[in-house]
Amino acid sequence: MNSKYLLAGGSIIAVLLLGVALWAQDPYVDEFGITEGKQVDRGFVFMDGKYTESPYVIARKGLKLYVNGQEIKRPSRHMETKPLTGDVDPARLSEEARQKLFRALEGTRGIYEKYLSRGYGYLFSSSGGHVKLSPYTVAYDLPDVVRLLSSNKSKSDKLAELRPHNWHLLINIEPLVDKFSPSAQLSTRLRQQADELLRVDDFGSETGPPVAKGFVFYDGQYLDAPYVVQRKGLAVFLSNKMIIRPLRWPVTVFPGDIDPTMPVEINSETSIFDEVVSEYLHQKHAYLRKHKTQDEERRIMEEVFRSLPFIVEARIDKEKSHILHVTTTEGVSFAQSLISMRGRQVKWDKESVRERVEKQHQHFNNALHKGACYFFSRKGGRTRLSTNSVRNKLPLLIEMLRSGKPEDQIKQEIRQLGINLGNERLVELLNNFSASPQLEAQLNDLKKPKEDKL
Repeated sequence: MNSKYLLAGGSIIAVLLLGVALWAQDPYVDEFGITEGKQVDRGFVFMDGKYTESPYVIARKGLKLYVNGQEIKRPSRHMETKPLTGDVDPARLSEEARQKLFRALEGTRGIYEKYLSRGYGYLFSSSGGHVKLSPYTVAYDLPDVVRLLSSNKSKSDKLAELRPHNWHLLINIEPLVDKFSPSAQLSTRLRQQADELLRVDDFGSETGPPVAKGFVFYDGQYLDAPYVVQRKGLAVFLSNKMIIRPLRWPVTVFPGDIDPTMPVEINSETSIFDEVVSEYLHQKHAYLRKHKTQDEERRIMEEVFRSLPFIVEARIDKEKSHILHVTTTEGVSFAQSLISMRGRQVKWDKESVRERVEKQHQHFNNALHKGACYFFSRKGGRTRLSTNSVRNKLPLLIEMLRSGKPEDQIKQEIRQLGINLGNERLVELLNNFSASPQLEAQLNDLKKPKEDKL
């Protein structure tokens, strides 16, 4: 046999033996055994900032969790017992505490596996905790993060730009900056997931005729006409740039015929952001909306929230009795409405969803035909200037951008002009604006009296 294959085989065996030896160090492997899940080809995992290539295997070995052989540590505030943090000796735990922890870990292992198989992403920290990213956040926000981390910007600048994501509230994100390295697999899989979420095969595409009128700025840059507005599946694109992210599909609609009981998967370490919680609360609201008065729904939902094992504090708002202020074991606080809308319910069947996206497609087509101006951002959001505002305000806006004044002064003057771009789109415009011959010609045309155009 060729020596290189012998060496390769020996290396693999050595790695496996090393893994077995490490797992054997957990004194509870003999007591609680090993659960090794199936291979998961979907989802995205980062360990201390480094992307872990798929497929993923989530395993429980004794009283520890692993992904592809790397230990996952949950933060102590999630746990009824604390052996995963190193500040409590596992040998001193009672049998009841060990069993409770075993059940929590086994459930958590299954939750990780389930969400990865649905295309979620996880940022794990070796010091404990994680950030869970939805499939849509992974597909449409994470690529911008990858570009930021791959850039030549300073560490402080990168950390500053990551702060709006609020990941630093859950884990230490400095390793994400220090240890991140580009991966060809990561880039390819992000593009694949973004394409999958469009659902083009299920919902088809519609392309409008080229539009020679109107003004479009994308990420602060002016785009030359003609503009082509297209519906691709469940998203809307303008000149091949996404302007409306895809609607979620499929969406589970609960008829409200059965009063649900709390799922066994919900425990003290479950997150309010976990899908099992959202699904349970939606089912409960649907049942109460159909069978109870609104006041009864408010009272029962207050009891439901107080009974959730991960809620550590709940108090009714002093002025609005249908608002409950809650705090979770994660340290997250938020205001929760206890009543649901009782008017006409939005339809989530396939044809209704397609029609909603198609209406958005037609809306942008018609507005541009009337000469409207749009400011879009790849990160989401938009600002529209009507035809009258375009004539009265757009030339002044462009003059301000070219004035050479300090940025803060330009921002203030633009706000005084009555153009609400939002801070993010305003910054993009200040950083990325550049004129084009077509824009110059259109601005000159706007400045002409209307009778001169006849």
